Amino acid sequence: MRGAALATTAVLAMAAGCGGGSPSPAPPPDQQQVRTTLRSFLTAQVHGEGAAACRLLDDAARRRLAAVVRRTAGIAGSTCEDAVALVRAAAPGALLRALDAAQIRDVVVRGDRASAVVADAGAFPPQHVLLRRTGGTWQIDRVPTLLGG
Repeated sequence: MRGAALATTAVLAMAAGCGGGSPSPAPPPDQQQVRTTLRSFLTAQVHGEGAAACRLLDDAARRRLAAVVRRTAGIAGSTCEDAVALVRAAAPGALLRALDAAQIRDVVVRGDRASAVVADAGAFPPQHVLLRRTGGTWQIDRVPTLLGG
C-alpha cells in the first residue's frame, strides 16, 4: 500500500503528457518545445529512465522529487535518478498507462517561463506544471500542488 501511495505521489508530482484530439494549426515553436519537454519527461518516467527524466528537471525540481521520495518512502540519500527508478517500480500499471496517455493543454509561454496543464481521463487530477527556459532549453520547474509550493 505504501509503495502505491509513493508511486502515485511522486509520479503525479512530476507527471506530464501529450494529447491527441482534432487537428489544429501547428503551435508556435516555444509551445511545441514545452510540449516536447513534458512528453519526454513522461516517457522517461513511465519507462524508469532516471537520467533522461532528471535531465528535463531544473536543479530545484530534481531536489524536490528526491525529497518527496525520501519523505514518503523514508529512504535517506535518494537522488533524482533513484526516485524515478523507485517510482517506476512502485507505480501501479494503471497509473503508468494513464500517464502515458495524458494530455498537455493550456500551454502558455511568457518569455523564459511557461505553464501547462497535464490531465488524463480521471486517474489523477489535472496538474499545473511550470517550466523555465535556461540556455535555450526548457526544463520542468515545479508542480505546485504536489511539490509544496
